[in-house]
Amino acid sequence: MNLPHSLPELVLPAHCGTAAASELKSRLLALPDTDAPRIDAGAVETVGQAVLQLLLAARAERPALAFSSVSPAFAGSVQSCALGDALGLQALEPQA
Repeated sequence: MNLPHSLPELVLPAHCGTAAASELKSRLLALPDTDAPRIDAGAVETVGQAVLQLLLAARAERPALAFSSVSPAFAGSVQSCALGDALGLQALEPQA
């Protein structure tokens, strides 16, 4: 039986502050190079600058990196920092 190949997914914790950044960096570096990894930010309640910087760096290194889901809190932080385009979440950018 052939199962569909699933893309590697990294699930972000509810609280993505400075304390979570070190572990997140290790987990990002451990994602396979051959696939387009996905990030699940659907349960994020808070996100800090250190985590946003890591995600920006990861996306710059791996443009295929994408988000499978984002929470309203994550979307709000990304939008308030105008990082939607840089993270591949253009739909989160404010409409003019």
